[in-house]
Amino acid sequence: MTEIHSTWTLSRRSMFGLGAAAVAAVGLAACSSSDDKSSGSKTSAANDVKSVATDAYVFGYPLVLMDATKTAGAPVNSFDHGVPPNPNDRDVVRLNLDTLYSQAWLDLSAEPMVLQVPAMDAGRYWLMQIMDAWSNTAHDPSSVKPQVKDGVTAPPYTYVLTGPGWSGTLPPNTTELKMTTPTVWIIGRIQINGAADLPNVQALQQQLKLVPLSRWAAGDEGGTVSRQHTTDAGAVPPVKAVAAMDGKTFYNKMCALMAVNPPAPADAAVMKRFATIGIKPAAQCRHPLDR
Repeated sequence: MTEIHSTWTLSRRSMFGLGAAAVAAVGLAACSSSDDKSSGSKTSAANDVKSVATDAYVFGYPLVLMDATKTAGAPVNSFDHGVPPNPNDRDVVRLNLDTLYSQAWLDLSAEPMVLQVPAMDAGRYWLMQIMDAWSNTAHDPSSVKPQVKDGVTAPPYTYVLTGPGWSGTLPPNTTELKMTTPTVWIIGRIQINGAADLPNVQALQQQLKLVPLSRWAAGDEGGTVSRQHTTDAGAVPPVKAVAAMDGKTFYNKMCALMAVNPPAPADAAVMKRFATIGIKPAAQCRHPLDR
């Protein structure tokens, strides 16, 4: 198996200005005033506000969808070990048929977390995709490229995921993976070669370790919390949960999440633009269309 990397990327910034379709999708009209006595100049200003709000929706959508997916997942700092997919498994859009997933949502605000990937049989593909709260893949160690520091030549591979601003001493033979947000999503994948291989992969899943740094440094490498993934035919998929939000709900959620997981410094210009209509990191945003 090989890792396939796209030759092009579509960023949130490149999607700005998509138009009113996104506004309609989130029900931005729910934020608008019932007073329709505006002059032509006020109408023009309102259209500009809607344009900014549309771009803010596009910008914030990954953050809000990630949170909805997190809500549907396992408790933080624990593994959810996947089973062969079935039609009720709709937390993500499409699941692989040739890998089993091991997912974990991390909260690095208190301290880093240690992730250890065990030795696996030769030729078995594995990947640990590590995303920030905005759905950006920050690291992707794998059987193809473990991404360990110099001097580490053989498994198990031990990584320390550190949050913004963390400083401290790393245990020997560990590799630091710095994250820009305290909320982190690990999507692990281990190759499965048909139904007969299921017990072997499940045994490997149980060897994955996820432990707070303080315990690991004290010599306590056990205590990984995990569960086997279950599905619920009646559960609302995260993407539909976000689509069902009205304007106020979406933007309030976006603002609250940004207070915990701030945008990147490169987004300062667009954040300044969004702030002109009350969309900024805060417990609750101000709704400029609701005047």
